[in-house]
Amino acid sequence: MAFEGRMRFGVADLSIWLPGVGFAVLLGLLAWVSRSWTAPIMALAVLALGAYFVRVLGFQVGLVLMLVVTSFVDRYTFRAGPVDIRAEQVAAAAAVVALVVQRLRERDWSWLRPSAAEVLLLAWLAVNVLSSLLASPDRKLSAKIIALIAVSALGFALPRRILKGPEAAQNFEVLTRWMLLVFATESLAGALLYLLHVFGPTIALAVNPASGHLAAYGTLWEQNVFGAFAGAGAIAWVYLGPSRFKNAWIGVAVCLGGLLDSFTRAAYLATAIVGGIGAVLPGLRRRISFPLVGMAGLATLPFVVATLVVDRVGQYTIVLQGAPGPKPSLLTQLLNIVDVVGRVNQWIPVADDLRGHLLFGHGTASFEAIYVNNGVPQHIASLPLLILNDTGLVGLAVFGAFAAAIVARVWSRRHVPMAVVYGQMAIVIGLANVATQTTELMVGWLLIGLLMAAADHAQPEDSTAG
Repeated sequence: MAFEGRMRFGVADLSIWLPGVGFAVLLGLLAWVSRSWTAPIMALAVLALGAYFVRVLGFQVGLVLMLVVTSFVDRYTFRAGPVDIRAEQVAAAAAVVALVVQRLRERDWSWLRPSAAEVLLLAWLAVNVLSSLLASPDRKLSAKIIALIAVSALGFALPRRILKGPEAAQNFEVLTRWMLLVFATESLAGALLYLLHVFGPTIALAVNPASGHLAAYGTLWEQNVFGAFAGAGAIAWVYLGPSRFKNAWIGVAVCLGGLLDSFTRAAYLATAIVGGIGAVLPGLRRRISFPLVGMAGLATLPFVVATLVVDRVGQYTIVLQGAPGPKPSLLTQLLNIVDVVGRVNQWIPVADDLRGHLLFGHGTASFEAIYVNNGVPQHIASLPLLILNDTGLVGLAVFGAFAAAIVARVWSRRHVPMAVVYGQMAIVIGLANVATQTTELMVGWLLIGLLMAAADHAQPEDSTAG
C-alpha cells in the first residue's frame, strides 16, 4: 500500500491531538492533587479517551492509540486501596475486554493462538514464579511485581490481535502516523519544560543523584526512559516521516531536542549506533533523505544553544552536600561517571546473592527487597543483570530465546520496510535497557508489540522514504 500523499498537521488532526494532550495534562494535575478520589476519575478519563478514539478512528486504530497515549503517561500513579495503578493498566484491561467481546461476536478463536515469542514470554514469567517460590526473600513483593510485569506485557500481545483483518495494513498506516506525532509531542514537551525551568518552575524534571543535575523525563517514568523513546522517535521520523508529513525535519529535530535534555548517555549512544547502522547499510541508506537529516541537524542547534544558555544562567545543578569546589558545568555532568560506576558495581552484590541460586535466581524483585538505602528500595539498573538476578541462568536463557524469536520473526519479514523501521526503534530501546530496565512499564512492551504487528500486517511495499 503506497501512502497517498504527504500531509500537514491539520484541523482534523487537532480533534485527536488535543484530547490526547488534554488527557496527559489532566493526569498530571490529578497526580499532583494526590487524593483518594483521583483514581476513579483517572479510570473514567481513560475509558472516555478510548471511547472517543474508537468513535473517531475506528475500533482497531482507536483501541491501540488509547494504549499508546496511556503508556506514554506512565509517570503518573494513583492510589487505589493497597496498590498504585497507572492509566496504562486501566487501558490494557479495557482493551482486553473490548477485544474479547468483539471476537466472541465474530466467533473467532484464532486470537487465542500464541506466537512462538509469546510462548517463550509465558515460560519466562513461569520461571519468575518458580524462582520466587524457591528463593525470594519477600514472596508478596515478588507476586506483586510479577503481576505488574504480566499486565505490562499485555502491550506486547494486544497490537497484533487488535490490528487484524483486511483493513489491518491500512489501519497500521494510520496508527504509524499517530505514533510519529506522539513521539514528537512527548519529546517537545520534555525539552520545553526543561528550558522553562530557567524561569523557576520545576515541572517534569528530576535530579540525577550521581551528578546533582536536572534532566527531563516528560510524562514518562524517568529520564532514561524518556531519552530512549525520544531517540527511537528521531529514528522513526527519519525513515517514516518524509512520506507522511511535509517538513518532517521538524519531527526529527524536536525528538533530538528531547533526547538532548534527557541527559541519558545510554540513549545518546543507542541512537547514534542505530543511526550509524542506517547510514552504513545500503538497504537502509537508500531510504534516508540526507538533506532532511541535515535540515534536522540545523534545526536541533537552537535546542543545543538554549540548553547551554539556560544551564549557565539558571539553577540546573543542585550542589550536593559536602561537594568541594564551584558549581559543576554542563560538560562535567555529561562526563560524570559516578552513575556508570554504580551500575557496574551492582554486579558485586548480585554475584554474592546468586551463590546457591545461579540456576533459577534469587526471585523476582529480590534485589529491592534486600537492599534498602534510607528506607528507599534499590533497583538493578540493567535489564540483563536484573533477569540474571531474578531468574538465574535458566531465566536468562528463556528470555534470550524470547528475544531471538522476535528477531527471527522480523528477519523473516525484512522485505517489509515498516517492520525494519520498527525494528530499529526497538533496537534503540533494547540498547538503552542495558543501562536501565522497563519490564514494569507497558511502553517498551507496546513498541515491541507494534513491531510484531508490523511484521504480521504491514505491506511489503510502502512509502517509508521521502
